[in-house]
Amino acid sequence: VPGGLVVVAGGKDDGIDSLRKRIDALAPLDAHLPKHHGVAFWFRQGGLNAARALRAANPDLVVEGHFRTAPGMFSFDRVDAGSKLLLDSLPQGLAGNVADFCAGWGYLAAQVADRSTGLSGLDLYEADFEALEAAKVNLRPAAVEPRFFWTDLLTETVERRYDAIVMNPPFHSGRAAEPG
Repeated sequence: VPGGLVVVAGGKDDGIDSLRKRIDALAPLDAHLPKHHGVAFWFRQGGLNAARALRAANPDLVVEGHFRTAPGMFSFDRVDAGSKLLLDSLPQGLAGNVADFCAGWGYLAAQVADRSTGLSGLDLYEADFEALEAAKVNLRPAAVEPRFFWTDLLTETVERRYDAIVMNPPFHSGRAAEPG
């Protein structure tokens, strides 16, 4: 809505103060309020120019010559060691309906699609919206059209059954490690 109020809140450990300063330079803030270990701030819609400037300050990265990622996504600047280890342990050709739980920006699903000619379905589930959008770009056209689900598997149930599921889940909530 033109002129609508935008409210942003975040933790100090997650960089909310630097984000507040960057946005304030592009679209002056109405006010901000620090509370406990966080900050909230609000402003009237800054327009398309402010959004473009923020996006330009955080350009996409390309990992391994193909995968588009962006700061803020898990392992945005490299393929993480856990995903590499998992990929090396998977059979060469998975078949049937396959899912990638906690798909991130799509590395494992893309590798499965490239290595598996017997797929009849490939579904990606991811809680991070931006990472899921990157996965849509990162999966090359294949024999089967992948489907993408913006889903938090900690709180939402997957009803569909699969012949195989690949998953390199986060072993934490937020940024702090909390092994189960």
